[in-house]
Amino acid sequence: DVVQSFNANVLNQPPVAVDSLRALELLLRDSVLVDLTTLFEDPDGDSLSFAVETSDSATVGVSLAAGTMAIRALDYGTATVSATATDTEGLSATLATTMTVINLPPEIVDPIEPRTIRELGTVTIVLHEYFRDPEGGELTYAATVSDPELATATTSDSAVTVKGVSEGEVAVTVTATDPGGLSVGQDIEVTVEALTDREVLEAIYHAMDGPNWKKSANWLSDRPLRWWEGVWVNENGGVRRLNLHSNYLVGALPPEIGYLSSLNGYLHLSQNSITGVPPEIGRLHKLRELHLGSNRLRELPPEIGGLGSLESLNLGSNQLRELPPEIGKLSSLENLYLGATNSRSCHARLPTSPTSGASRSATIGSRPSRSTFSVSFRALRNSTCTTTANSGAQFLPESPTLAVSNASGWATTYSPAPSRKNSAASRALSICHWAATS
Repeated sequence: DVVQSFNANVLNQPPVAVDSLRALELLLRDSVLVDLTTLFEDPDGDSLSFAVETSDSATVGVSLAAGTMAIRALDYGTATVSATATDTEGLSATLATTMTVINLPPEIVDPIEPRTIRELGTVTIVLHEYFRDPEGGELTYAATVSDPELATATTSDSAVTVKGVSEGEVAVTVTATDPGGLSVGQDIEVTVEALTDREVLEAIYHAMDGPNWKKSANWLSDRPLRWWEGVWVNENGGVRRLNLHSNYLVGALPPEIGYLSSLNGYLHLSQNSITGVPPEIGRLHKLRELHLGSNRLRELPPEIGGLGSLESLNLGSNQLRELPPEIGKLSSLENLYLGATNSRSCHARLPTSPTSGASRSATIGSRPSRSTFSVSFRALRNSTCTTTANSGAQFLPESPTLAVSNASGWATTYSPAPSRKNSAASRALSICHWAATS
């Protein structure tokens, strides 16, 4: 017998993939478990070890425990996920696929019911009762209105607040947006009902210390408004004039004052302790006279320029340093009284006369405690201004007559009259007449 001996080398075969790693679409915060032992085999029966990897750990996270890969959706986007099986000799096989974290838009849970509010009234709607995010994300909200003249809408946290401005019907569109930027919206039908003149007067009474007024006969009573002291009404019962001068009014005028829509005569509020005028004053488009003298006003809202029918404006004996430029929009204004201002200077934009040659006047001045003071005006068109001191005036204008161009204004300084005594009872008043020249 012949015996031969030889060495046999048994070759190690690498692991092989027996199934694929499927591509998945995941929702945010979803988790998926994959058993890697079912995806790989070793032809030699060797035990396998595993490793996992992701191309974007901020979008898709992966972890490994006991041969099982956990995949977690962390943010919207796409990442490549791979799994590698390695045998005891170091040979390996790898599977890879794409994981996509998708975003679903918010959903409407229920339609928002129509709402009815009053002018200046508000309604607040909690929005998470009407919207949801299918992935459980936190929604943010925004709101717009179809007509800002009728209502306004503001959002805070998960609520929208609608405020009535003027009578009418308006659509409020509320939009819910998820963390991924997808959104859905729905409309709220809002009806704004008008305030009654009685409600407006009651608001003035409550806001301005009505119980301590000097004259308040029949106020807050059930009697018709024509019986309320200081109130004049038209044939339809709407307030056409309101006279509350020298009546111990204290504080800021409430916004309701602008809702006396029939007020076409005068609003007389002089000689009180009024500290503020609301923007709603500009809604009194029919008002012809506004008396705010001898109060504690430091500023006026620009909306005062909306008083298109105003012919006379009394602002004397306040603490106004400057008038809003919108004063220049008062196209019907004929008389502006700024007498006895507490400031060293007063600056205003005067409305130009609508036709050439038509003149208007402003009364200006200072308290006797001031040694000098200045006044400047700016016209909207070319005009001529002439000043004259009243009889016995303690102060005289430095430049009595000046032409006003579009580029420059009219200004003068008032200085003490050398031949007149400094009487505490006198006022440094003068009249400024201005007229359009073109």
